[in-house]
Amino acid sequence: MTLTYSPLLSLELWLSGESDAVSLVFDSVRQGLASTNHPNLASTALTCLVVLIKRMALQDSSRLKAVAPSILPLLVDRLGDVKDRYRDLAMNSLVEFWKACPSDVEKTIKEVGFGNKSWRIREQAPIFPPPLLIVFREC
Repeated sequence: MTLTYSPLLSLELWLSGESDAVSLVFDSVRQGLASTNHPNLASTALTCLVVLIKRMALQDSSRLKAVAPSILPLLVDRLGDVKDRYRDLAMNSLVEFWKACPSDVEKTIKEVGFGNKSWRIREQAPIFPPPLLIVFREC
């Protein structure tokens, strides 16, 4: 039996508790984040990502480290989006990701954000720490 890849299949596998399901779900979100032709798909992917990161941080934060190299550069790139809503969602995702694995997020912002060609991403990268200060005040 050959399984074809689809976001619905990955969601079904994730809900059933299959071990490969986490990578499939994050791969689906990664494809949505990389979509530049469909802004609604990117918006939905960003919205889902915040919830997925929170959920995975509670259940098994070590699995987030496995998907960090594929997701984090796309989130940093979304910091340069034209729409404020997408930038805010990307920032929220980065903050939630930072709570689970701070070194990976800081390394990606340093490597991808500060050296990026886009002025908007270089402008948003240093703004990343203030939401983290708010996180510490909430604790």
